[in-house]
Amino acid sequence: MQIIDIKNWKRRDQYQFFKSYDLPFFNICTTIDVSPILRYSKEKKISFFLLNMHVFHTALLSVNEFLYRIINDDVVKFEHLDIGCTILRDDESFFFAHLKYYKELNKFILESKQTIEEQKNQTQFDFNNQRSDLIYYSTLPWFTFTSIQHAQNNEFKSTVPKVVFGKYTKNIEGEWQIPISVEVHHAIADGLHVGKLIEAYERGIESFTQYL
Repeated sequence: MQIIDIKNWKRRDQYQFFKSYDLPFFNICTTIDVSPILRYSKEKKISFFLLNMHVFHTALLSVNEFLYRIINDDVVKFEHLDIGCTILRDDESFFFAHLKYYKELNKFILESKQTIEEQKNQTQFDFNNQRSDLIYYSTLPWFTFTSIQHAQNNEFKSTVPKVVFGKYTKNIEGEWQIPISVEVHHAIADGLHVGKLIEAYERGIESFTQYL
């Protein structure tokens, strides 16, 4: 973990401007063509949920601004981020699973499936111990959406970005599209950086076009 020299940081002014806002997060929703990875998941009989999250998280780690956090008035940069995601139990309650990120896809899927099964039986509603070295992911596979409003706790000063995926559907061109929401603290990132993330995510998806 690296502590950023705020005085000489290129985002110093933007950081000072937004850090004390009552609602400093901004949220962007868009729709992405995921046909290549959906086809791949079906052909290889692997979880689309885990495959898509791996492709997205790999893209996210390539954009520096998503590695920053505000902790006790310091801006820090993590070198590695794991995944905190919501998982639905059989009784329709949910829990927060902590998944270790591995660059190698098959290892990530294998380890994640095992971890989810192990953590399904936990009895406490554990919110990842309020860790900062994570990205929070949720999936709403029952419907599409055009906007998202997250629950807010002003006493919990988290600056962890939140990502939500919705239901994938086929458009009139035959493309399978998925809605996605990205929420990030404006003191550490701007719309430009979300744009870079989406572009990296699309490049990651396109790398699977050989399976179309």
